Amino acid sequence: MASVLSNDQHADFLVGMAQQNPVGTLRFVKFAMWTGSISSAAVSAVTVFVLTFYWDCCTTCERPLGWWLLIHAALQTCMIAMRLCFLCTLRTAEGPGAHVDSYIESHIATPVWHFQKMMALATYAWMMLGAIWLVNSGVCSRECPALYRMTMVSILHTGFRVALVHKCFTASCAPSDEEPAPLTAALPEQILALRAIRFSSQTTTDPDHTSCAICFADYADAELLRQLPCGHHFHQKCADKWLERNKRCPLCMSPIDAVKYKPLCKCCSRRKQA
Repeated sequence: MASVLSNDQHADFLVGMAQQNPVGTLRFVKFAMWTGSISSAAVSAVTVFVLTFYWDCCTTCERPLGWWLLIHAALQTCMIAMRLCFLCTLRTAEGPGAHVDSYIESHIATPVWHFQKMMALATYAWMMLGAIWLVNSGVCSRECPALYRMTMVSILHTGFRVALVHKCFTASCAPSDEEPAPLTAALPEQILALRAIRFSSQTTTDPDHTSCAICFADYADAELLRQLPCGHHFHQKCADKWLERNKRCPLCMSPIDAVKYKPLCKCCSRRKQA
């Protein structure tokens, strides 16, 4: 995917995928990062072992396969470091109430992500060059079979990893052909039990929380909003109409009966009654 899509297309694809299926996207990204790290580490270790014992026979090949393997192992090691760094920071998107799409959208805007994209493109280009050199390696397959086979394994490893990641994507994130589960409406008493708050532009610092995600209209000061247990809020009329058909939050799809509110303090209770 990285070699086919541009940076903007790849970013939009990941963000859109996270918005539709945040749990599946998180599972897919973690699987892709771990699979790439473990397989690259194994191939790099075997490459160093082979080059240590068979470097002298590199001169028998008509193409510099030894140097190709050395640079390929260095690229894989660099990619491992960036994948592990990404996995460490990915933990912040696994907490309760975290927005996977917002996290991915902010991460792909960092220079580290763009550098990782450039390294991935360089790795694929280097792999294509290695395939061409392997075909034109002459007597290398007979004079130094270990070096020839190691080059072939390094090239096939990338194709196998792409196929494995694609299979994980199909299982975790691809849309299913099955009919969607029927919507479950919230009970009237459940809707009335939800908090109703007044919007204030003076106290709201997050620009993402100044408009309703159902009707896409901006909030007005003192306008009555309906806050769901997950923390998201919408126009009261929009939320009530939505919940009459579907008890799940329009943004994170959490059911309103999955989490209960903590009891309000006396000060908040008096302010709410007022």
